[in-house]
Amino acid sequence: MRRACAFALGASMTFLQLSSAVAIAQAGVGSESQTAIDPARLNEHARHQFDAALKSNGLVGPDVKPWHLKVDLQMSLNFAGGPQSFNGSMEEWYAGQYRWFRIYKSERPNWNTSEWSVSKVERYAKKEQHEDFADYSLMTHIARPLIDPLFQAANIKPADELVARNVVMENRAFNCISFSDKSAAEHGKWPEWLVPMMCFDDEAHLRLIRSEKTLLRFDNIQTFQGRAVARDVTITQDGRPLAEIKVTLLETVESIDEGLLKPPPDAVFRPYVIERGYPKPVSVYEVGAHLPPMPNGQPFTGTLLVPVFIQKDGTVKLQRGVSDDSPLGDIFKAVYKAVAKWKFQPYLVDGQPVEADYYVPYMTDGKTFVPSYQRAPAPGDDVAGGHPGI
Repeated sequence: MRRACAFALGASMTFLQLSSAVAIAQAGVGSESQTAIDPARLNEHARHQFDAALKSNGLVGPDVKPWHLKVDLQMSLNFAGGPQSFNGSMEEWYAGQYRWFRIYKSERPNWNTSEWSVSKVERYAKKEQHEDFADYSLMTHIARPLIDPLFQAANIKPADELVARNVVMENRAFNCISFSDKSAAEHGKWPEWLVPMMCFDDEAHLRLIRSEKTLLRFDNIQTFQGRAVARDVTITQDGRPLAEIKVTLLETVESIDEGLLKPPPDAVFRPYVIERGYPKPVSVYEVGAHLPPMPNGQPFTGTLLVPVFIQKDGTVKLQRGVSDDSPLGDIFKAVYKAVAKWKFQPYLVDGQPVEADYYVPYMTDGKTFVPSYQRAPAPGDDVAGGHPGI
């Protein structure tokens, strides 16, 4: 308990210090000096630094040889009775960027399974005991930050302007790369959903990623195959601990048995996961739900996230139903029933339609439902979509 409290306090201070440091760094540049500096030169400088960092961080890339990894993990979830922490582990054999075998084990039931990635759009999982495997949560909170922490670099477009800012924190200087103020404004309300602020030390080793209220910290850096890999990764949201990852084994292997990489006959195909920053599905047909009042008689307002599979033809299949004992069960059922009738443009990956795993945001404000494609676009509506989370 003492260790967990210390971790939470340290993480909270880190987030506040980083936010303050960036604010100070931005405030220190007056309008006159901003005008004097050529944005094109700043962008070129930041991109040059970022390109170098991409080649020297993470465990994926065309030059990365096969490896074997073991990880101990701890994740915290919020429940009605308060936050609870769960321990677990992950083991992976990696043969290439889209060819790997991964095992999750945990005291939490839906964090136990084996996964196989055969190609960019073809992944399988073994349903060992539980149908509701939390693959997205484990991927975004454990696998991505450790193995491919800079994956959102793919969202940086040629027209985007980047800037590199010097941030001093805990008596250390970090070089932080992010959208320029101009590009951030162009991307609307949530620019860090697409490209978070990424901070590196003087050796171009990734040390911090900040995205909205989420902070990832990378410590105990190890050089592996010429790349920097953090053996300790911590993630906090709103200053509270979310995940703690510790690498216990990382080794290069000469080759990996093809039998290990091949899904068994009882493995189940898993749809392509639309992660944060990926292109958002485009709906072409929407219907509204007839919502009953809440138990207190008041109308429900807010946004519900409906988990669906978008089929290759754009039709929708609900991932699961609604629990009968939910206090808002009738409202959820009405929304789920409506969204099940929606249709999207086929979701394309490298030009090919795929079955996609997505959370449809259904917003209600007490007014008559209007399909999203008939509404006037608001700032930030073009932000790419994805699952909830970091």
